[in-house]
Amino acid sequence: LEETIVVSGASPLVDTQNVVKRNVVQKDQIDAMPTSKNWSTIGVMTVGVFSNQSDVGGSAGEHQNQLKAHGGSFNDRIVQLDGLMLANMACAYSCTGLSTNDASTQELSYEFGAISAETAGGGVRVNIIPKEGGNRFSGSGFFNFANSAMQGNNIGAALRSQGILTSDSIENIYDASGAYGGPLKEDKLWFWTAHRYWGYEQIRTNTFEELNPFDLKFEADTTKPGTEIQKNKSSDMRLTWQMSPKNRLSVYYNWAPRTTDNWGLGSTVQPGAAQFQNIPLSHFETGTFRSTLTSKMLFEAAMGNMTQNWTREAARNSPSSQLLPVTDQLLGIRFRAYDLAYSQNITSLRSYRSSLSYVTGSHAFKVGMTLAEGPATTINTQNFDTALIVRNGVPFQVTVRTTPYTARERLVADLGIYAQDSWTVKRLTVNAGVRFDYLNNRVDAQTAPGGTWIGPRSFDALNNVPNWKDIGPRFGMAYDLFGNGKTAIKASLSRYIETSTVGTARLLNPLNTTVNNTTRTWQDRNSLGQDCYAAATTVKTGCDDIPQLSELGPLANTSFGQVNVATQYDPDTLNGWFKRRNNWEFSTSVTQEVTPNMSVDVAYYRRMQGNFRTTDNLDVTP
Repeated sequence: LEETIVVSGASPLVDTQNVVKRNVVQKDQIDAMPTSKNWSTIGVMTVGVFSNQSDVGGSAGEHQNQLKAHGGSFNDRIVQLDGLMLANMACAYSCTGLSTNDASTQELSYEFGAISAETAGGGVRVNIIPKEGGNRFSGSGFFNFANSAMQGNNIGAALRSQGILTSDSIENIYDASGAYGGPLKEDKLWFWTAHRYWGYEQIRTNTFEELNPFDLKFEADTTKPGTEIQKNKSSDMRLTWQMSPKNRLSVYYNWAPRTTDNWGLGSTVQPGAAQFQNIPLSHFETGTFRSTLTSKMLFEAAMGNMTQNWTREAARNSPSSQLLPVTDQLLGIRFRAYDLAYSQNITSLRSYRSSLSYVTGSHAFKVGMTLAEGPATTINTQNFDTALIVRNGVPFQVTVRTTPYTARERLVADLGIYAQDSWTVKRLTVNAGVRFDYLNNRVDAQTAPGGTWIGPRSFDALNNVPNWKDIGPRFGMAYDLFGNGKTAIKASLSRYIETSTVGTARLLNPLNTTVNNTTRTWQDRNSLGQDCYAAATTVKTGCDDIPQLSELGPLANTSFGQVNVATQYDPDTLNGWFKRRNNWEFSTSVTQEVTPNMSVDVAYYRRMQGNFRTTDNLDVTP
């Protein structure tokens, strides 16, 4: 005889004990939303949360996605996978270059108010919860596609009369993924693996290929609009081992390279001058151990690493990409080739966390620590150390650069130690926590070889740039007004700090405070010494549109290649207690269950920013 017993339950609509504002988005909801399948575009479905991008049908892509809420900053948002930091150190914590795989995501958790002491920042905290597999083999597949036939065109006569010939528009958008998981050993070892391939090709407003990419005058080929093309890949796997009834270990690995052709393309940056962003190396791995010490006590320890190697290179598939770049000062456009320093950015951010939770009927106590550290290296290559400036096709100036050089910074420690407790007495629950934060950066000793325009240079290391310490209290109360779990009144007061990695060290790195570029006048002359572009010149022999040293004037900035710190940091801002940017958040809310499947929440937030940095120009009076 077999019997099946189905036990169902529903989470209460009104949380009468926790002050943290949280929204959890499940996998079926993610699949149903007509947007990019990343945490940023899904996050704006939460009331009060805003993104730096407007995504329509997946058109926003995967570039530097950011979120904020309730008067906070994009720079304060925190993205985690299973509680471990996902961050591209080149962007501090403000952006991430790793594209997560929604085919392996079980749910997305968003905290956007009264955030717990587990994190330093008070922006939106995103935690990506991955799938683990189980005792049953299962899989999924997903495919999404759109092309130009699915989009209208709003370029009419009025816009054409103003010179607008194309608008941002879709050539194609696609997203395909597949996932599969199950037991390697039943009740003991499970796996889940997912593979995703997605991207887009989009026309950018009023950008066109050149009719003749080899001269100094830009003439648009209006039959060939400029397109930005992004291709993303992600392959990941998670293994979960039930070591014993009380101990579990899981490991995760995600490999996610990406390329973007014509990144930065716009009406002032034509296709040849846009960059090719290549991320051949991009991976994130974690290991998480959980142990149920007793029926009331849980111990967790985890570590992760995010490594990236991404470049800024000349545009691919451009016949002029290896020529000297050109800026037309009158037209205000850049064309022919990428005109900024080529660079290779290598970062490795290692993160660690551990915690001990003690839960009883009336208490939920937790202590723990978080730590992040790692190096950041930016290799500025010699191509190109010279760029041309023209006026309506006539040579005028050149920009010269100090490349090549390699800038090195290190996140010595971003450490947090916290304790928090949730204590319920009858209808009142008090949520209290405190967090200690310590941030230390260093600039390593550096040597730069000589280039076309500059000789070798060396710089000593800089330590404690900065060395900051902070304490942040978190306090909240929740009250079950009538004792029936249907009406909750809450209030909170929390202090947060600015989240960052090597941003301050990068600003103070002597290689970055050096005058790394300046201009020189340029007059292209022929073999007879005549101005090739003068009206009276008839002999063009030897005119090559390439600047020769004899054709260049003096440096516009005589400090070129020298450390010239125009703005000095007051040492008091870089060391000590409570020097870091901070903000206080106050919130109060009322939540009421209206029907068994509907509730209404009304909340008020006030955020007060502190420790702004200001620049005092000593050359002028107040």
